[in-house]
Amino acid sequence: MQKKLDTRRTQQERRDEAETRLLVAAMELIAEQGIVKTSLAQIGERAGYSRGLVNYHFRTKDALIERLVEHCQQYYRAEISDISADNGLERLLEASEAYIRLYQTPGKLKPTLLVLWGAALPRTADRDAIIVLEKRIREFAAENIKLGQQDGSIARTVDAKAFAFALVGLLRGVAAEYVLNPDAIGAKRLREEVRSFIRAYLGNTT
Repeated sequence: MQKKLDTRRTQQERRDEAETRLLVAAMELIAEQGIVKTSLAQIGERAGYSRGLVNYHFRTKDALIERLVEHCQQYYRAEISDISADNGLERLLEASEAYIRLYQTPGKLKPTLLVLWGAALPRTADRDAIIVLEKRIREFAAENIKLGQQDGSIARTVDAKAFAFALVGLLRGVAAEYVLNPDAIGAKRLREEVRSFIRAYLGNTT
């Protein structure tokens, strides 16, 4: 019985490894050439597998994109999992810095998530996965703003929902600017400026 359980566990590990390799290959190819030019066959080849295995794991390109968005989100979750601040403002500052840092770290998100976001703008595009992701990030930001208003670190006059919406746009724009021209400003300096901007707007001075 134990032997069978070990075998099944090994098979699951193999499936997980294959999926991860396929998702990483998809991230690389989409970052390099966009969604339209990237095929399932190319993803399989880049990952060292056949197209048949790609179809087995994802069936369609849309399903792969949806899973890829979730995969990218896992990187951000990992970055914010160790936030240690004890008030809402500092938690929001740490989370915002972590968002930008992901795009400054080689081998992480690359510009993949930005490409996926841009591809979701046309009305004919499948936007569901990106919309869900954006909503989760805004909700996280709004929760920390409300927490800050409760603990006194953020002014109560701030509209949590509206600022969360603006903040996500700011962070995405900053990330895109950095990806396009990383030599324009130092990585650390950029994060410091974003922190200063958020603190100046949200800080409770009353």
